[in-house]
Amino acid sequence: MNETDNLLERVRARLADPERWHGNAATREGDLGCGGALDVHGRQVAATDPSAVCHCVIGALKVEAEIPEGVWPLPGAAGEAFERIAAAAGWPAGVCLNDPAGYDAVYAACEAAAS
Repeated sequence: MNETDNLLERVRARLADPERWHGNAATREGDLGCGGALDVHGRQVAATDPSAVCHCVIGALKVEAEIPEGVWPLPGAAGEAFERIAAAAGWPAGVCLNDPAGYDAVYAACEAAAS
């Protein structure tokens, strides 16, 4: 299994539980590519914050690939994984329609990209 495939499997596993997905975090504080998450109290935190309990797609990619806050576009395997998820979902290249798509569509795209 190559690095991108391995990363996609970890992202899919991280988002397998709908309670661990946060649909609005991709544009946290209006910063596209910021990625993000919520802590147990529902407060927005950086994707890699140790208190994070649920993530958006970008946030899940960042935490699994250990990419710091504010890095955009996603480098290396994370960028490849992001493009595969977007393609599986039918989103335009480089665009994550995480929020309006809803959990089922997002997770289905993660599963398709990982297979």
